Amino acid sequence: MPPDPLAASAKPSNVFGRLAAWALAHRTVCGLALVAFVAVSCVGALRLRFDFSSATFYGDDSARLATWKAFQTRFGPDDRSLAIVAQRDAQGGVITREAFATLDRLADELAADPEVREVHTLGRIRPLPGGPTVAAIAEQLGGSLLLSDPRAVPLWLSEDGRTTLVVVELATTSDDLFTTAATMTRIEGILAEFGESTELRLDLAGLPAVRAAFFHLTLHDQQRLVPLALGIVGLGLFLTMRNLGLVVVTGLSAAIPMIGLVGLMGWLGEPIGLLNQAYFTLLPVIIVADVLHLTLGAQREAGAGNLAWPDAIVRTASRVGWACVLSTVTTGVGFASLSLASMPILRSFGLYAAAAMLLALATLLVLTPWMLSFMDSPPRSATATPASHEGGLAATLGEFALARPHLVLVCTGLVTAISVGWAARVVVDNRLSDLLLPSHPVALANARLDEVLGGSLSLELELQATPEYWRQPQGEALLDGWAAWARAQPEIRAVITPRERAAWFAPDGTARLSFRLGDLGARAFLALEAEAWDRHAQQRDPVETRITGTTALAYHGVSQISLELRKSLWLALVTVSALIGVLFRSPRLALLSVIPNTVPVLLGYGLLGPAGIPLDPLAAVILVVVLGLAVDDTIHLLAGLQHAATRPGGPTSVVAAMQESLRSSGKAVTVSSLVLAVGLSVNLLSSFPPLRLLGGWGALLILLAWLGDVLVLPALLRLCLRSAWHHTHTVGDRRASGDLELDPREPRG
Repeated sequence: MPPDPLAASAKPSNVFGRLAAWALAHRTVCGLALVAFVAVSCVGALRLRFDFSSATFYGDDSARLATWKAFQTRFGPDDRSLAIVAQRDAQGGVITREAFATLDRLADELAADPEVREVHTLGRIRPLPGGPTVAAIAEQLGGSLLLSDPRAVPLWLSEDGRTTLVVVELATTSDDLFTTAATMTRIEGILAEFGESTELRLDLAGLPAVRAAFFHLTLHDQQRLVPLALGIVGLGLFLTMRNLGLVVVTGLSAAIPMIGLVGLMGWLGEPIGLLNQAYFTLLPVIIVADVLHLTLGAQREAGAGNLAWPDAIVRTASRVGWACVLSTVTTGVGFASLSLASMPILRSFGLYAAAAMLLALATLLVLTPWMLSFMDSPPRSATATPASHEGGLAATLGEFALARPHLVLVCTGLVTAISVGWAARVVVDNRLSDLLLPSHPVALANARLDEVLGGSLSLELELQATPEYWRQPQGEALLDGWAAWARAQPEIRAVITPRERAAWFAPDGTARLSFRLGDLGARAFLALEAEAWDRHAQQRDPVETRITGTTALAYHGVSQISLELRKSLWLALVTVSALIGVLFRSPRLALLSVIPNTVPVLLGYGLLGPAGIPLDPLAAVILVVVLGLAVDDTIHLLAGLQHAATRPGGPTSVVAAMQESLRSSGKAVTVSSLVLAVGLSVNLLSSFPPLRLLGGWGALLILLAWLGDVLVLPALLRLCLRSAWHHTHTVGDRRASGDLELDPREPRG
């Protein structure tokens, strides 16, 4: 039998140390298992698909989605209309024979694209079925008459006659982002050629253009900013550890669970969509935080304890393993709480994120020690750190909080009160234009479309009756009544009825009305929709009425996601705090852990109010991630407190025990927060507004969560555990299970 590689002083003291020792003793088995795991995951990743459609906001059992699908079946997708805003400042504007001819040539060239179904221009429009075209009318009667025709202005023509619209009907829905983006690229090339040879300025607008721009910006930012962020994070880790091997092990420990997650999603048929694409930016943030406690701890043990490198790995795993399990489990439970949401997209987001945390835990307990074992010599810091300075800035701030707990808690109370006031001003909202910077050409064209033409979005109305009903006076009166109501609404810019589009009378008797409007935002749109329902209820229309369309589907979906994420955030906080109490066997600690985790999240949420930033899904997801990081750091500091309380010859006061915890875990807590905040802040360079929010606000919240753990938690423990502190000089099996005795009335057996 080969000799035991571990020194007697480093023998595993619990199951986590034994797992690390097993990995070091069976390196070949671990290597083969990792190769098999990566191979299976890669095969699953090849099956992975992407789905950025609006329909993913709902499950197949959603009544709203069913109505929308039936609507598309009857009348075709309402999100395939690409708008080209044509402007001409020369005399006559766009109401000239030359302008009409140019737009007709453009239409003919665009129609030749295989992904274009048909093209409509102002000159070819017939105001009345079978009547003359607009071009013929302008030729015979003069273009000025068009400016007073409500059938042309503002749907097709601006009031000053200088801006018109070219509508390109795509062959497929713009939910197919890959096809739409490729089509937009070809169309942009055609428009560029026409713009150079004519007096017309041609700009893309509408939902397909926004989706294509979103797609291109996302790819551009991922290719440019993700490597930059990873480089900054890696550099920060290297400057902290001064050892390339530790940096590589830390990165691989975060990458392996993500590879497994991608493979799992591929095997189970879960697509990458609008919400869960956040996995690849946010989950590694949480995983790295735990890995640092093991890698930095092993470095500290090797440097300070004069241990052989394998001994340092095992001793560190024994010491921090329980805390890592607690932090990963609580974070996973927080994500899993989303499974209680009513929306399938949230349920799957939470469950797959929880699965990723389980993969991260398995990696941390087995594969990270295994990878560390391949380093030839114990990595030591460049310079020795005095014991009084261990823990770095976290220990310094913690010392301040322990010395002045009343001051820290009074300031915390003031911050909390201010945050509650600000939180009341936060609104749940989102806008189509928020996807692009205001200076983006598509955003500018959409603003022009909303300002002087018929608007970039629509509210679709379906009226279900019999075909004969619409040929009767009451049917005509019903259509006229809805059209009159819509024209009276200041938000609605134009109205299209079946009288202008004969195809909008479906064979089954359904009539479609389209109310064109600008990008109002979700709150204003849903308010307008509510007014339409009120009008329907008051008029008691004798036909079945349905409000649908891609705009309604998207606005309802995004708003519902934001609301449910907000509810799940607080549910996760309560659940995680209760779990801390159960696992640490201390209701007192459960209650105390709520405050340092709640304050930074509440402050971050409240800051949205004065900043005028609406709560959207990305902002809500950032809050969830910040909660996960705050809880992880809290658990590691509490575990350090527990270790000090149960260590033979350990400190006899809560202050001394907390100081020891800050010295042992403070550096990892600070490094994980600071490096990741800096890495996220790289997204401030993005040309994509949501990523800028992730960069600035996300980094700020991570730092606030760090302050909550190194300031608020020590102050609370100093005041609330002072009279209940109980130190024991005996170490039993209960210590390994996470038991921390804080009450002298519960003596250890």
